[in-house]
Amino acid sequence: MVSSYRLVGILNMFDVIPEFVYPVFEYEGNFFIQDRTSVKQILSFELLMNDNLIKSIIPLNKFKLTYSDSKINFSDGDNVLIGFQISEDELFLGTFEEFKKYAKELQIEDEFMKVEIPYYIEEMNQRRLIKEENSYE
Repeated sequence: MVSSYRLVGILNMFDVIPEFVYPVFEYEGNFFIQDRTSVKQILSFELLMNDNLIKSIIPLNKFKLTYSDSKINFSDGDNVLIGFQISEDELFLGTFEEFKKYAKELQIEDEFMKVEIPYYIEEMNQRRLIKEENSYE
């Protein structure tokens, strides 16, 4: 039987806004983040064991969501979920492709993020190309 992890919140590791954030999932009373080594698919879920991180989880209901899908339950093999906290109360969740579209329209005043977002997109595109090239061997 495939385990289903319920999307319940986010973790903003650096407590900075705007910032890329970790979607947080719950399964059998424990909290998890998705394995982010793949660009496209969730390979596994990693248990959050640090009490300080668990206490820092922000529930999804605290946000106005820009979310491309109403999907709440995730399993290994599902699309990786990209999280981006825009403000104290606004959050984007979606696939990498959806984030690229969203980022084109995003109005960011933070100078670091103006550089970081295009850099992140380019890095993910490169990782994707490398994965595709290696899959043909």
